[in-house]
Amino acid sequence: GLFLGSVGVAYNKDALKNFNITHILVVAKSLGSPYPDDFHYKKIE
Repeated sequence: GLFLGSVGVAYNKDALKNFNITHILVVAKSLGSPYPDDFHYKKIE
């Protein structure tokens, strides 16, 4: 499935884990990859 979330969820490790998120697509220039050891990130600028 696909989960769309806000910046608040993107920086909430517990919420991401609870939703079983494994991969994160970042589409905002100002967001980084806060948990690179826990999730796979792909950034589109």
